[in-house]
Amino acid sequence: MAVAFSQSVFAVTNLDHTFTPYVGSSHSYDSNLLRSQDNADTSFIHQIRAGLNVDWRYSLQQLIIKGEVNHNWFTNFSELDYLGHNVLAQWNWVAGSKLKGEIGYKHEEALASFAQLNATRAALNNLQTSQNYFANAEYQILPSIYLKAGFLRNEWLYDGNDREISNQIQNIGEFSVQYRNLSRTMIGFRAVITDGQYPKRSALSIDSGDNGFFRTSYHVDGEWKYSDKLRIGGSVGYLQQDYEHGDTYQIGFSDAVARLDVNWIPSEKTTLAFSAWREVDQAFTLNASFVLSTGARITPSWVPTTKIRLEIPLSFETQDYLGDSPNSIGGNRRSDEVVDLGVNLIYNPWINTELALKFEHENRDSSQENSSYEAQTVGITAKVEF
Repeated sequence: MAVAFSQSVFAVTNLDHTFTPYVGSSHSYDSNLLRSQDNADTSFIHQIRAGLNVDWRYSLQQLIIKGEVNHNWFTNFSELDYLGHNVLAQWNWVAGSKLKGEIGYKHEEALASFAQLNATRAALNNLQTSQNYFANAEYQILPSIYLKAGFLRNEWLYDGNDREISNQIQNIGEFSVQYRNLSRTMIGFRAVITDGQYPKRSALSIDSGDNGFFRTSYHVDGEWKYSDKLRIGGSVGYLQQDYEHGDTYQIGFSDAVARLDVNWIPSEKTTLAFSAWREVDQAFTLNASFVLSTGARITPSWVPTTKIRLEIPLSFETQDYLGDSPNSIGGNRRSDEVVDLGVNLIYNPWINTELALKFEHENRDSSQENSSYEAQTVGITAKVEF
């Protein structure tokens, strides 16, 4: 087995393309699968998967194809068993010396997280289908000035009647202008317009929430590569979201947003990644609201040998829910504090194999009744490329 796994039997690799099939398996224990307040929904989770990665190049063109099929089953929640998959097709195109871009499609079917859902055994239909269509182009108008425009369509879809109200479609247009020089500095301005729809909601039904929104945001982006060992990037901006109909169920909002990312390599065997953010994110609740997330994450890692890597991610985040009725929680909107600590040990015994042992502790303290919980997850994964 050691000899077989250390050889790339089926991989086709040269300067132009790579064809890499793989198989994998994971087995984990979750102390609170449904993320309920009584912390009693324990389960073992098993997965087997097979996939394929293709990186094909012809001249300056690049075609990336990724596909995977996975079977998942749960020891204490057999009603959650499912056959999932994900597919990505992306063309990185180049036309001449100044024009380039990306065109692609991504499709995934997987069980969505229960973290914000406050689920019970009576409402477990949380299988989510997500689709993404994207296309963009970048043109160099001056030696250091670049213009970029793009379109993105996001879809989150559910099958069950108890979750179809959360179906959402977003059409996003983006335009940016950037200054990039040879001294590793970038600064730019970016404008984003988002039109969102909830296709399974009625415009006249207040009980089901509003059925559309319109969002605009403006950002100043920057990046500074101080050296090969230190990179700093981030953005600051302002966001405004308004719902399309005037009932009192959904409330528009606006706020400042920002992000900071720092990647530092203090030594040959250690790295440190730090991120801090204040962003508006999708909330996967029954009402498909939004959250203003403010938090930070730090991930130190250590590579004692070429085959072993240790990561310890730690994050803290506050989530203030937006767009809900002020009367839905006793006059106060929902607000959560989330602490997440993990330990990941990755071992590569041979060049095309990976074994990983992972532990995660999550604690959510919520102002909404029955939404606080603790959860611990421990598991092992294995992957072999051919």
